[in-house]
Amino acid sequence: MNLHPTPLAATVAALRAGTLDLHTHIDAICDQIDAAEPQVQALLPEEGRRARLHRDADALVTRYPQPAQRPLLFGALVGVKDIIHVDGYVTRAGAALPPELFAGEEAAVVGLLRAAGALILGKTVTTEFAYFEPGPTRNPHNLAHTPGG
Repeated sequence: MNLHPTPLAATVAALRAGTLDLHTHIDAICDQIDAAEPQVQALLPEEGRRARLHRDADALVTRYPQPAQRPLLFGALVGVKDIIHVDGYVTRAGAALPPELFAGEEAAVVGLLRAAGALILGKTVTTEFAYFEPGPTRNPHNLAHTPGG
């Protein structure tokens, strides 16, 4: 299962240059997620992910209308592991504990990604506290295997 055959660097270069429309790219990725996610189970559920990404894309294009001024990761869609705080998302760290225990400010790495033009695709599933026991996520290249843990 190859969810996106084009290398990230080429995709981002096309997004920055405007030769790949950001909204078209978002729809293509969301279509692939819709098709693969029931088997792969890599992303935490998010109601309205596609609509949110389109709103985020509009804001990004408004902020950087000129391709020559666009940051290096303009339009890159990034999944953030659910042990890292992201504004607008609950952090659960793969645990059954109350999420209030994990509340905090957005991680610096997320701020740096946003400043570089990346869009947050969503939170990715993690093993409990990102340690040892594999979660439900399957390796997209071989659904009989876990991607790690």
